[in-house]
Amino acid sequence: MKTKIFLVLLILALGAGEGQAQNRNLRYNKGETLIGISGRYEKSFGAALSVTQLESWLAYGAEVYFQSNGCAGLKASFGPKFGDNFYISPALEVGLVTVREESLFSNGSDSLLYRRPAPRFAVGGQLRLGYNFGAIGIFAAGSYNRVFGYKQTNLSEEWVCTRRTAPKDLWAIQLGLAVSLDSDRLLSGDNCPELKIGGGYSSMGAFATVEVMSFDRFAFAVGHTYGGFANFYMETGNAEVGGKYNLEVYPAGSSSVYHFSVGAEAAIGQYMRPWVGVTTEEIQRFFTKWGVYSFGGRIAGIITPVALQLGVLNLSAYGSIGVAGQTHVTGTGDLGYQAQGSGAQLYWACGAKIGIAL
Repeated sequence: MKTKIFLVLLILALGAGEGQAQNRNLRYNKGETLIGISGRYEKSFGAALSVTQLESWLAYGAEVYFQSNGCAGLKASFGPKFGDNFYISPALEVGLVTVREESLFSNGSDSLLYRRPAPRFAVGGQLRLGYNFGAIGIFAAGSYNRVFGYKQTNLSEEWVCTRRTAPKDLWAIQLGLAVSLDSDRLLSGDNCPELKIGGGYSSMGAFATVEVMSFDRFAFAVGHTYGGFANFYMETGNAEVGGKYNLEVYPAGSSSVYHFSVGAEAAIGQYMRPWVGVTTEEIQRFFTKWGVYSFGGRIAGIITPVALQLGVLNLSAYGSIGVAGQTHVTGTGDLGYQAQGSGAQLYWACGAKIGIAL
């Protein structure tokens, strides 16, 4: 009898040991989460707020910055890390930025020159050096980004764009301080950050998207994700950042391959709108119709009917519908010139994403 009990306990112990070896819910965060504030120079002086995760050999994070010339940006970085307290990290950068664009319009006798921050998609690299001592760290970074433009068309024949210029190469340097959080904290493998990239088509044209989400399972078959995202619309140049929430359903619990979700998102950004202007006196002298950007936002509901969880990889297809709107715009000028821009509009989108659990 004692022998049988011993064998049963041995089998249970071996099974528990094997299960624990496969249990991703028991792990420690051996890295450091750095929240940094830095001064920045990129054609003008600015400031940046960054969140960087330092693992034993890996560094990844996101940064938002603002410049004194009205430009701003949101970028994500990912790359290897060398060193411990003192570290060096070369990283790939990708994100949405605004640059100073200058356009000259002419109707043959009159001309119109305007300058504005214009949204662009940027890809580049960063070299970061840092030193962490206790809960405080210092860091310096240099970066280069290649800025990609988009096709812009004139909307009327009377006034045509004769020149449009914008920088294509962005160099930046920064120096800052960071606070270290979450070192050696017990984590759950079911509750982890996820990095997702994807694209699709919407009422604003084709777009690319990047998301940083946090996934938490709070029941056998139910969990939720919440976090932030950035979208860039290639056909219009619209750029936006926002937050989203999804309620996730895993029919077979943690062993599910297929799952689905419903949720909502909200965003703010720069959106292009048609601008129509005409003079009440000498109408033939000034009539123009072209695209300008203005501040706006949108809200939308999201449904993801098909998602596949393949280990740490996640593949999904989704759709959304909502409302987008911009601030009211009017313009006045000589000869009784008046202009108007569009307001709220229906927003819809469909697309696909691939993600990795960090």
